[in-house]
Formats: sequence, C-alpha cells, structure tokens
Amino acid sequence: MTDIQSLQQSIAELANDTTDETLLAMACQVLRGEADQVVWPDQTER
Repeated sequence: MTDIQSLQQSIAELANDTTDETLLAMACQVLRGEADQVVWPDQTER
C-alpha cells in the first residue's frame, strides 16, 4: 500500500468514526496538500 493509499484509508476510517467537522476539515487539508499533518485532540500527530 502506498503512502497515499494509506492516508486515504485513514481518512475514510476517520470519516466513519467521527462527527467532528473540524477534524475532518483538517484531514481534508492534508489530502489536498494544504497541510502535512493533523494533530488530533489528544495531541498525537498522524
């Protein structure tokens, strides 16, 4: 699995697991190349 496929899978899992629109928006920024990481509320980087 490539890095992009792994990231896409992680985003899909996030979309299924959360209703936090801010978190989803940050994840979409990563997919669009506007950011290089998302910091979850528990302060872990993914």
